[in-house]
Amino acid sequence: ARCWGYNGSGQLGDGTTAWRRLSTPVQFGAGGGTGGTPGSCVADDDALFCGDQSDDGCWCDDLCAQFGDCCPDKFEVCGGTGGTGGAAGTGGAAGTGGAAGTGGAAGTGGAAGSGGGGVTCTEITIGSNLAPAQDLFGDIFGYVSTAVSPNVAGPGVDEFQVQLYGTTLGLPPLTAGTFDLGAGIETNYATCAHCVMLFALDAEGATSRTFFQQSGSLTLTDVDDPLTADAAGSVSNIKLIEVTIAPDFTSTPVPNGQCLTLANYSFDSVPLAPSSVSRASHR
Repeated sequence: ARCWGYNGSGQLGDGTTAWRRLSTPVQFGAGGGTGGTPGSCVADDDALFCGDQSDDGCWCDDLCAQFGDCCPDKFEVCGGTGGTGGAAGTGGAAGTGGAAGTGGAAGTGGAAGSGGGGVTCTEITIGSNLAPAQDLFGDIFGYVSTAVSPNVAGPGVDEFQVQLYGTTLGLPPLTAGTFDLGAGIETNYATCAHCVMLFALDAEGATSRTFFQQSGSLTLTDVDDPLTADAAGSVSNIKLIEVTIAPDFTSTPVPNGQCLTLANYSFDSVPLAPSSVSRASHR
């Protein structure tokens, strides 16, 4: 089953107390379910909440029939439909959405597709050095090149960017070194200190598609904190996946979105130019 909403007491059943903005796979019936009827909420000893924070709250606390009267317009089906009764929790464990459990297993595999599984990536190259990327206030937040081949944006241009964040955002100072872009804080745009990205801009210069690092490494041989026009380094084995970026800068993979790869690229920033003022997203 998939549930979402406030989770301060762990009521979603996903093993955390984190509020889930998106529907999240959970398992029911671990403590012995009482039902298995279609659309019922099979809960264990902990109360379960599914829904969004705008509702007053719908709690299913081992009273399965209550779930159907909670918020019928706000919920996906919770609990399995496996079998005719699902006694002793069997129906709930049957899965995330399929009779006899088979459909549930298939659904789990499908979720992996949000990371680009099964999609053939496009190999790109960068045909120029990087220039310092400035915001509209003249502050440098990274380094950019628009010499991307092949073109991803169509009628617009593509901006390949290496965005770097240190003490200006309360993070540790930027230093020379090699950094794994697929680990720790580097796995999401909201938290990354070393962020390799590509922005596909339309003819008016607005971002039409965004790509963010999934794996690869960045080596910095020359960098200042705060950033200056001077920086040098390289990237290798980069994989960028298509994402959406929320107002809080959280990046979320686009299901079955496009992916890009960049085998190797070295840069040594060139002097500032007016064209290096970027309208793409930055923190």
